[in-house]
Amino acid sequence: MHWLSLPMIPAALVALVTTAATARAQRPAPVELPHLTRLGPIPTDAAVMILTADGRLAKPSGQPAAPASVLLRIDRATPFTGVAKLLAQLQDGGTERVLFAAALPDGTEGAFTFALPEAATAPVTAEIRLHRHRAAVPATSVVPLLERMQKGIPDPNFDFTVAIEAPTEAEFEYVLQSLAAVRQAGIEAVMLREGERGGHRPAEVDGGLGALANAFGEDAATTAEERTSGGFAIDLGPLPWIAVSGRVLPQDRPAVLEQPVGCGEPVPNAQVVDEFGGGAGGRFGGRGRKVPPKIGTPIAAGLDWLTAQQNGDGSFNDDAGDPDVGATALALLALLGDGRTLHTDANLARGIGWLVDRQDENGDLGGSGAGSAQRHALATYALAEAYGLSNALLLRGSLVDAIDSLDRYRADDGGFGDATADASSTALAILALESAKFFAVEGELTAARIVGWFDALDASPTATPTTHAAALFCRHFAGMDPRTTPAMSQGAGLVADKGDVADPWCAYWATYGLFQTGGAPWKSWSPKLSALAAEQVGDGADAGSWRPTAGCSRTATTALRLLTLECYSRYTRIVR
Repeated sequence: MHWLSLPMIPAALVALVTTAATARAQRPAPVELPHLTRLGPIPTDAAVMILTADGRLAKPSGQPAAPASVLLRIDRATPFTGVAKLLAQLQDGGTERVLFAAALPDGTEGAFTFALPEAATAPVTAEIRLHRHRAAVPATSVVPLLERMQKGIPDPNFDFTVAIEAPTEAEFEYVLQSLAAVRQAGIEAVMLREGERGGHRPAEVDGGLGALANAFGEDAATTAEERTSGGFAIDLGPLPWIAVSGRVLPQDRPAVLEQPVGCGEPVPNAQVVDEFGGGAGGRFGGRGRKVPPKIGTPIAAGLDWLTAQQNGDGSFNDDAGDPDVGATALALLALLGDGRTLHTDANLARGIGWLVDRQDENGDLGGSGAGSAQRHALATYALAEAYGLSNALLLRGSLVDAIDSLDRYRADDGGFGDATADASSTALAILALESAKFFAVEGELTAARIVGWFDALDASPTATPTTHAAALFCRHFAGMDPRTTPAMSQGAGLVADKGDVADPWCAYWATYGLFQTGGAPWKSWSPKLSALAAEQVGDGADAGSWRPTAGCSRTATTALRLLTLECYSRYTRIVR
């Protein structure tokens, strides 16, 4: 197809002007990129297209009929719809790359390059959506997540393609800043798409989650003035959307580089690998399975209460009313334990997005202060399950970094903790590592190397039933067999006899350790679960929750109680 015919763009939208004089007169001022300052030179051999704010398309005369690349000079106020259609038309016509003209803060002009996939319907790896439902977020906010996502993809030949979706009437100035951020993150291929209903399209999920389709929908009361002014918030895919918070990245000194910023080759249709994580079989195969009503009914009520406590940004609070990584991770593990995935549950997707968005550059999720080791291990554990059970490729980079960051919490004696090792942090680190390993994400640390830390506690006078219970479950998770490991058979008897079901953490560790052990220890312990279910609050605002105890918040207590009751279906028995 001739590159200038553009038959798919309506005549009412675009009037093609072919004289050089008209093109020069219509040339728009370049859009300044205030926080995105690495540009390449404007090439002399690229064909030029000028798209004006009123939708007219122009070109200087004497240009080649079928250029390999096109330089786009687009007015900052051009509606996004015109740009999207133009790019799709160039894509269909076989144009291999486009260059977007922009300017540095000092006024120096430059360009950055994108390859176009071979077809406008090529699969995409990540999606960025612009909308107006949160405070304006700098375009640079997507850079850390995109860099982490690429880092986590194990195949170096995997084609990473980003689609940017925006409302039809969005001014191109904001879209261009997002394009520059994507390019800064090292992405080579891009697609532009018009959003449905002002930039919001129905979520493609199962489970009758109709509310999810409108979770980020436009407010009907939004005025025309509000729709055409101000910046755009940014969300990052996969579905459902992960919201990013505002952050301006430190920039290199503004400069036009000697070589164009971008790639010069066409990008073939990306082939998205569906099962990097290996699916939800094996150890995780029982999730979503029906359980006895005496257990299933409290679980359903507890999950209803839990999801009602979730904040709009996806987090869960501690008892002080502050968003808390530990409470959020526990709540998400409870949702995952019910068989939910990122593709079927909006609450889970928003919560995982909140965790990922708060991950430090070094991969840490625990923050600072007391309990940071346990918080990081819990969040890594939740990320591992969300990644693997959802086959969520875009979480792999975050999970890889979180696994690597576990090492900073490792004590000299081989356990994990803030300053010195403790049983809870060590046990959670083992579960995080083994869960990630099951889904083909392995670091240098392994559970088999760590679980020996519990050996010194077996005969220690300071060991508690909670410690013994955590050791029992971790030894199971690390692949040890109670039939050939005396510490496990002895520990199972001790836990069944002295385990405190009133302590949420002790009940959690003991239930999973004894469920894996089976036999007489499990038979003596399992009736306690019915009594535990009966302690659930039955009426009032807290109906469905469990009263906080043993220093845990109501949210954390309820999540731990739910995880404990989910033992029948959360993991299949590892030792048979």
